[in-house]
Amino acid sequence: MSLLDGEVKWEAPSMGAGNLIRVKDKLVVLSEDGELVVVAASSERFRILHRQQILGTGARAHFALANDRLFARDQRRLVCLRLDQFE
Repeated sequence: MSLLDGEVKWEAPSMGAGNLIRVKDKLVVLSEDGELVVVAASSERFRILHRQQILGTGARAHFALANDRLFARDQRRLVCLRLDQFE
């Protein structure tokens, strides 16, 4: 959305509840269903760069980022993924 005039630049299908953070020129999204989605952070269009099921349902805790690594957990496990492969 444009902050100047409120114009919607693009829309995307709902991914449900979850957490997201901007990392450089990407949005990293982890849904409550345990799906990781990496999206280009662009006002031009919605473009998914990577999509992967990494956890089970119930991934409500916010993930953490450190040294190009994503740490996320659900009720059964903790995972660590390298994010530098999406450069």
